[in-house]
Amino acid sequence: MLSIVKIEQLTLKSLLETPDEFQRFHDNYMISEIGKDLFTVIKKLYVEGVSLTDEHIIAEGNKVNKEINQITLNALRNMDNKQESFEYYFKTLKEQYAKHNIEDKLLKDVLTQVSAKGHLNIEKVMELNKSIVDNLAVIEGKESLLISLEQMYLKYLGTLRGRESGDNLYSFGDATLDKRVVMGAAPGHITIVFAATGLGKSAWTFQLVRKQINKKIPCIYISLENDITMTTDRMFSSASKIPVSQLYPDRDGVIEDNIYEELRKEMRKAEKVNRFFFIEEPNLHLSDVRSIIRESKRKMGVDYLIATVDLLSMLKDFSVGLTASLIEEKMNELHELARQENVHIIGVLQANRSADDFVPKTIEQIDRLRPNKSNIKNSSAWAERARLVLALFRPKFYANLYFKDDPEIDLLDDITEVNCLKQNSGELFQIKYLFDPSIFTFFRYEE
Repeated sequence: MLSIVKIEQLTLKSLLETPDEFQRFHDNYMISEIGKDLFTVIKKLYVEGVSLTDEHIIAEGNKVNKEINQITLNALRNMDNKQESFEYYFKTLKEQYAKHNIEDKLLKDVLTQVSAKGHLNIEKVMELNKSIVDNLAVIEGKESLLISLEQMYLKYLGTLRGRESGDNLYSFGDATLDKRVVMGAAPGHITIVFAATGLGKSAWTFQLVRKQINKKIPCIYISLENDITMTTDRMFSSASKIPVSQLYPDRDGVIEDNIYEELRKEMRKAEKVNRFFFIEEPNLHLSDVRSIIRESKRKMGVDYLIATVDLLSMLKDFSVGLTASLIEEKMNELHELARQENVHIIGVLQANRSADDFVPKTIEQIDRLRPNKSNIKNSSAWAERARLVLALFRPKFYANLYFKDDPEIDLLDDITEVNCLKQNSGELFQIKYLFDPSIFTFFRYEE
């Protein structure tokens, strides 16, 4: 094992190269005096936004320790820290730091207390024991859950700088949606998408997935409702712009050769896609979703992804005894899963039948069918843990349903509205798409 001095130096070099790792430190884990002073100096410059050049480090370092000089920095920068990851150096440093604290001070203090004449100072020994336990927690990576205000702002500093550089901007894949959702598809959060039957909620949500694939955003699509054939029909139709109706044999039992050629083109593109998985399984629990997410991240080699679950209500945890209290309990578990696994969950839901209770008498009255949160059964339980709630509405669907003989229907654009009914960190909004149901594709709609 590397000496504590080497571990300190390699950790400090890593911090010079990736200073955002300061967010990981609950304390100054260096042991040597120059190590502690260098850590403090580098952290100060990082917080103040000063570039970590040798000149700046020496100028600031000389105020506290004359050993922080060019020779020291040259030795530091010339070290090879590529053999192990920062994670290895960080973990080993904390272990050495905690062992040093226990061995050099705490055990000596315990020995002093138990060796002293007179009554044992039980309160002092218990305090020392607590300190030993705290240091063991550092070794295990289970530091206190208490986060100081300084630590909060240090993490936030990294967040702001990450947003500025584009590192912490979590895209849904859809540029129009990204402009309106302040936090984007941030890890640890849930988005709910719902609509009545036939309005295209699965098609619109799956188009988000296709855009995520195109932008190389790690994503998985867990389909509890539609099987792989129906899903691939829609994916291929949208990608090739060949209507789904042409993907089935004609009257002569023939599928055109050009369709096979287009399929081969899409298959060649698919060979390069390594950040997407499709899951076709109607019998899943939340525990299965967690396992799928972990396996997907491991195979993709990523720590973050977007997991779309369609339909969310078909998970076994939700499908029996759909009471509000049970939904709320399971949504809390889903939220915990999203945070622990560092993923964004998009859950697709079916609006209840009350969404269609009103029967319009004219085409103009179709607007009164536009959904709201109350159209989700036990809506408060579903929406409480969601940071974003999106409702889809498609007027032409209802026009065809209630006024199929009206000649005006042919003049209507098939518009799908995406209405934001809840956004914790931003304003409500509406986005319109022009829907082509023949190829299951939504195009940005301009008035």
